[in-house]
Amino acid sequence: MLTYFSRPLVASLLALLVYTCPVAFAQNSEAETPPLYPPLEKHFGYLLIELDVGGIAPAIEYSRRSSSSGAVTLKLKGIDKRFLLLTAKKGAYHVTQVHAPLYDLPYRMDTKGQPYWQFDIEAGKINYFGKLLIEAERATDDVIVKRLNHLGKTLEDIQTEYAGLIADYPIVSAAGYRDDFYQALMDSSKEPL
Repeated sequence: MLTYFSRPLVASLLALLVYTCPVAFAQNSEAETPPLYPPLEKHFGYLLIELDVGGIAPAIEYSRRSSSSGAVTLKLKGIDKRFLLLTAKKGAYHVTQVHAPLYDLPYRMDTKGQPYWQFDIEAGKINYFGKLLIEAERATDDVIVKRLNHLGKTLEDIQTEYAGLIADYPIVSAAGYRDDFYQALMDSSKEPL
């Protein structure tokens, strides 16, 4: 049994233990936390897609342009982030279909023959695909689906959200065509103020 004088001593020791243990555990867990974005493997790059998608189960299918097989279906249902960051092997790709079903009304937009839906992945870089817009509101046989190049408009937001990643991997346009506006923006940002 504790005496009247030993109770404060025990209470002080318990308080010291309670307040110092979480700090020790927090310091250990921070030291062992893996990086937020693991380094890319050789011949891989990041694919960054800006999302504005609605509907029941939006998705896109894409594959390498040089290959007739191996299409990847990227399901976008339930993704509530503005940006989606993926890894992909270096190469030339093409979005082959956009899916935007509504209840029992399937909708597939075939994009195979449209160069507008091509994109390139450069190894060791963040490749900005563009803004994928799939409207939630639609008619029975029509839905608005667009790929918008908003890199110049969104660049500051990307730099804020992915500051740690941009330090190691530069951002490039993956539009599949020359982007003079983005190039002019990057050139002007290099000039002294």
